[in-house]
Amino acid sequence: MLEGEIRSYSMEKRYVRKDGSRVWICLSVSLVRSAASGEPEYFISVVEDITERKLKELVPEGLSGMETEVLRLIVQGWTNRRIAEKLKYSEATVKLHVQRILAKLGVKGRKEAAGRAVEIGLMPPTKRDGATGYDPPQERRGAEGPENG
Repeated sequence: MLEGEIRSYSMEKRYVRKDGSRVWICLSVSLVRSAASGEPEYFISVVEDITERKLKELVPEGLSGMETEVLRLIVQGWTNRRIAEKLKYSEATVKLHVQRILAKLGVKGRKEAAGRAVEIGLMPPTKRDGATGYDPPQERRGAEGPENG
């Protein structure tokens, strides 16, 4: 831009917010030159949040409300049985939702779906694993909690 080869440019970028959630932006930059000398004077930058549009591009069919809820629980590491208990659905219904989610995200398994959902900004990462967004379930312990000594 400074050398005069291009007047402006745009680029799409994904950023990670402080809370770990993702946001997609379109950055457009133009260079303003002096009318008299043609020397560069200043840049104009415009940052636009394009998260919604980008998610529609990356997941064209979109997810239903129930699929979104099931995916949120998958990202948190919940099993189909636990999801079914929480949502008061049969395990078969949850499996059907999981199959649809995998197909819509273009992935083969739950872990890949969780990682993809976080990567593209569809879901926030879990608190324990901001890198992949996948938080494997911990062993369930009795009501008393961890065993003491």
